[in-house]
Amino acid sequence: MLNYIQADLYRLFHKKSNYIFYGVLFAAFIALVTWTYTAFEQGEGFTNGFVELAGILLTQLFPLVFGVQAYSTVFLNDVSSNSYQNIFSSGLSKVEFVLSKLMIMFTYMLITFLSGIVVYLGFYGVLLLLEGGEIYYEGFQKVAVMTFNVFLGLIGYAMVASVVAFFTQNTTISLITFVALISNMVLTILNLASLATDKLEFLREYTLSYHLSESNNTLFTQLLVPDSGFTMPFETWGVTLIYIVVASVLGILVLNKVEIKEGK
Repeated sequence: MLNYIQADLYRLFHKKSNYIFYGVLFAAFIALVTWTYTAFEQGEGFTNGFVELAGILLTQLFPLVFGVQAYSTVFLNDVSSNSYQNIFSSGLSKVEFVLSKLMIMFTYMLITFLSGIVVYLGFYGVLLLLEGGEIYYEGFQKVAVMTFNVFLGLIGYAMVASVVAFFTQNTTISLITFVALISNMVLTILNLASLATDKLEFLREYTLSYHLSESNNTLFTQLLVPDSGFTMPFETWGVTLIYIVVASVLGILVLNKVEIKEGK
């Protein structure tokens, strides 16, 4: 199991396209903020707005851009290469495989998030020097909680979508499932259905999207209001962990039941 994890992490962190992707993304972010700052009326307030920008990027852009790339890189390579049979014939069990993928996704997302944080804080430090402002500690506390929300949520969505990947062994269907989850499509459908009947409204509270959306929306609203305080979304974290555990168990059961396609 450890050998598989090490080998897959080696593959991920020696893949040039990953570095190109994040390099372009971070460069675009720096260019956008630089252009916005130069166009902004000079004066106090831009650095606080920069903290609020982190909340917008975390909840709106980060899951879609970073999440899709991470999920595709970690989970879909084995599907596209039809290498499941080769992996299991090497002695790795289905339980070890699913747990390995969970650990690999956790590690890859952790490195990705830390890289983004370094770029963001580095630019924030430059803005502080240029503007002579003070660090917005309260805002950063709320952003930190939002970051943990998104981090756990992406892992939860990835594990749910991985069940579809294991069952269908189809990259397109699996990727569409992941995008549907992170874009809150399921929650949107249930919201629309509740307009016609209130009998399905209770289902919303059982979705991961509902808990993450409620928590992040509350935190972002509090971010816009200084000295408003904030509450830790322990319930959201608990629900997310339940999703991760249940999806992992389902993934193991599915792999034990489906016929693995012959490897290339």
